[in-house]
Amino acid sequence: MKNLIVYATKYGYAQRCALELAKKLPGTTDVIDIQNCESPDPSDYENVIIGGSIYMGGIQKKVREFCERNLKTLVSKKTGLFICCGILKNAELNMKNSFPGELLASAAARECFGGEMDTKKMNFLHRAITYLVEKSAGPEGAPKCEALTVNIDKMAEAMFRA
Repeated sequence: MKNLIVYATKYGYAQRCALELAKKLPGTTDVIDIQNCESPDPSDYENVIIGGSIYMGGIQKKVREFCERNLKTLVSKKTGLFICCGILKNAELNMKNSFPGELLASAAARECFGGEMDTKKMNFLHRAITYLVEKSAGPEGAPKCEALTVNIDKMAEAMFRA
């Protein structure tokens, strides 16, 4: 069995999730950072998982372009979709904004792996935006960003159910 995980990341959390997911899949799995590698041909794989981190309500442009360019092939395969986002209440909307509707409808698995906010890795602008979001949340504070690694297990299981 040959699997493909295509992802994009800003600060590394989506990469860590993709690599962890790859460990849980049977057969061989190629893990491709679409921002730093040539776009793979999904027709060479039995199963394809696509994901990345969310910024401003959507996934990275290269992930969207990969999905649009390969849509016909992807909907004919067992496909999984994941997002990494810090504001969990927006996960479903972010998923909808990130992937073509036809691909969402045909996906065997869709998961949010949560997120993390490591301000040490952020540039000045992203740190400032994070500060403003937290400040605007009021006295109770912004919803806490949390990793949902249990959803990595859920995706692996959903992709390979008999």
